[in-house]
Amino acid sequence: MLLSLPLFLLSCGDVSGYAFPYASYASGMRAYTESGEVRYPAFARELCVTAEDVTAPDLVFANDESAGLFDLTNHEVLYAHRIHERMDPASMTKVLTAIVALENGSLDQVLTASTSRYITDPDAQILEMEAGERMTLHQALHFLLMFSANDVAVMIAEGVAGDEASFVELMNRKCQEIGATNSHFMNPHGLTDAEQYVTPYDMYLIFQYALRFDSFQEIISKTNYKTEYYKADGELKEVEVPSTNAFLRMGTGVSAPVGVTVIGGKTGTTLAAGHCLVLLARDVNGAPYVAVFMHAKDRTSLYENMVELLKKAVK
Repeated sequence: MLLSLPLFLLSCGDVSGYAFPYASYASGMRAYTESGEVRYPAFARELCVTAEDVTAPDLVFANDESAGLFDLTNHEVLYAHRIHERMDPASMTKVLTAIVALENGSLDQVLTASTSRYITDPDAQILEMEAGERMTLHQALHFLLMFSANDVAVMIAEGVAGDEASFVELMNRKCQEIGATNSHFMNPHGLTDAEQYVTPYDMYLIFQYALRFDSFQEIISKTNYKTEYYKADGELKEVEVPSTNAFLRMGTGVSAPVGVTVIGGKTGTTLAAGHCLVLLARDVNGAPYVAVFMHAKDRTSLYENMVELLKKAVK
């Protein structure tokens, strides 16, 4: 009976028609059997839901691009363009990597770079760590989320789960738990793999889940990060990195529309994925929004399109 209800909702009112396996933070729904009442997890409490595009006459994107704007206060999809299409996630993957690390590790846990950190992919951004260098998970998450270091992603995976494959298994299990069931991951950094994909809607689900962690919100809002960690010989190494999010840095020529403040987010860029961005923003009243844009042709169009998307939050 529950699965036969129509899938036509655009917001989070009666969402019992959805049959996705959301986690325990979802609300419940009741069904009555001969033996009594049985409680099932509902699709989602406090999530924005749409099964189709939500268009606007003044906002049109290319057919190979995808975009979504989600009102977290009213649980409403304000705009949706191809948000259920599977796409290459690029380094937005690292949002899920951070979730798994935060839930399975501890911020003061010391991680050690192994020889597995070597990544030769031309798309890869790396911190250029040497084998034997050590830092805490808290430090590593800054390099992961702000600087998008792929070698750090591998170090986190090995340090938290023992090896990269076990960590990726945790990533995919987490996707199922939070309802991002149209996604699949093959690595913790997001470099291109034919079997690695995410939908913009699932990216919204993953990002919103990550926002429950204070440390995640703190890190993605920073403009730059400076720290010291240990080299293999025990000497301290000082490193400073900027955020890859142009909304947060001075002198980039990128600014949010009037009435909107960008709090932070995660970029992603590869040849296969194009230019991507998921972010948290607030309006003048402090109301939060999540915006996702994927497969922009270049950096300029990514931020121009994201600005146009964010304008929908204050109209």
